[in-house]
Amino acid sequence: MDFRHAPVGIHVGVLGLLAASVLCLAGILILRLLRRGAARFGIGTAAALAALVPTALGAAVTLWTFHGALSGMALTGSGGIAALAAGSAEALIPLAAGLVCTALLAAAAFLVTAVGRSQVDPAAPGGGWLLPMAGFMAAALAGLAAGYVALLIGTVNAELIDARPIASLWWMGAAGCAASLAVVLLLAPVAAWWAPRGSSSIGVRLVSLSVSAAVGTAALALAIAVYLEIDGLTAAALTGVPYQGTIAVAAREGLISAGVAEADPGAVRAVVRRDRTYAVDRQPVRGDSLKARLEDLTGRGKRLCVQAPESLAYDSVAPVIDAASAGGWTDVGLLPDGKRERCGETFLVQLPSAMRGHVRMDDRQYLVVELTEQGIELNRFAVGDVGELQVRLTDVLSSRSLKMVFLRPLPTVEYGRVVKVARAIRDSGADPLVMMTEAAVDLFISPPPPPPPPS
Repeated sequence: MDFRHAPVGIHVGVLGLLAASVLCLAGILILRLLRRGAARFGIGTAAALAALVPTALGAAVTLWTFHGALSGMALTGSGGIAALAAGSAEALIPLAAGLVCTALLAAAAFLVTAVGRSQVDPAAPGGGWLLPMAGFMAAALAGLAAGYVALLIGTVNAELIDARPIASLWWMGAAGCAASLAVVLLLAPVAAWWAPRGSSSIGVRLVSLSVSAAVGTAALALAIAVYLEIDGLTAAALTGVPYQGTIAVAAREGLISAGVAEADPGAVRAVVRRDRTYAVDRQPVRGDSLKARLEDLTGRGKRLCVQAPESLAYDSVAPVIDAASAGGWTDVGLLPDGKRERCGETFLVQLPSAMRGHVRMDDRQYLVVELTEQGIELNRFAVGDVGELQVRLTDVLSSRSLKMVFLRPLPTVEYGRVVKVARAIRDSGADPLVMMTEAAVDLFISPPPPPPPPS
């Protein structure tokens, strides 16, 4: 990512970080002049806290810039994987700059604390453990805020979570950045004012030095991680392939453990929201544009996954499946909201477009499962529940060479029931399982009789 071509806001943010870093460096040098000899160890915590200011500011600027990029995409309805990755890479520049400045300032704080004479006023009181421990806590808070921002941007770009409904996650990051910045700006002057003027014990001296060392080491490690993330996002912006870097890999297991459904980077996800609006590949799509959008995404070696709330009526999901079939997709994965299953791991059902020229419903050997509000029917015979359906199908299919089964949900059935029944059909040994759609009625009607012979 070329910094010269970044938006003006990024340039202003980085320049502000550099100005703040210069002020922090001046503050560290002034503190050192105020605490000479062995008393210098008393200002170790305050110097380390001053070094944290660029990181806290950089995380806040990066989060705000990333939020602006998402808001712009939502308002215009434009962009995609490449646009989101490019905006995210630019948004991470202030965080990377802040972390580098923190590492340099921490090195300066370590040097001014470690180097000096040992003489001190013997009557002046020494320092205790309180200030160094407070410094460690403030450093941990700032590190968590910066790491959270980088993690949030990485997981959104890796399609582990949706770019749209992340308001709560964004506010969590904003609260963390505000808290870390407030703690650093308030605690640094307090630590400088209350810094001991006398000699401290060897243990306190080592802990005081270790605060700066820990801050510098952690900032450098995070800076390298953010640089690698920027590099990966730049590649995603150039290729249009979702970001798959170290941060994304590290986040995946955590999101699965937390019960958050994640999308497979090798999949196209079509989302049906509760207000019956649609999004394909994280971009809003009108109902009349579904077919064209899905048709554009075929032939890329990916699978299509339809995700919708379990309580949503199937007639809200059916337009997506109809459009996929008409757009050339041959199969689709069914994934309800809130499941721990990844889109790439869910089972597939075939669409009528894959059966064209091979299906004649006047042939009585086909099995059709119809899902209604009252229950389940197998070739027009009522079946008690999903368990009984699976037992019956398993028994029937075990003696058949043709194991094709058709599923026809009625429009008012909940999407969660459709997924549950489809899974039971697949588990019974059906291969393939074909989803009947209203847009493909011609595939399931008996052919017309041949014309009469000429007289």
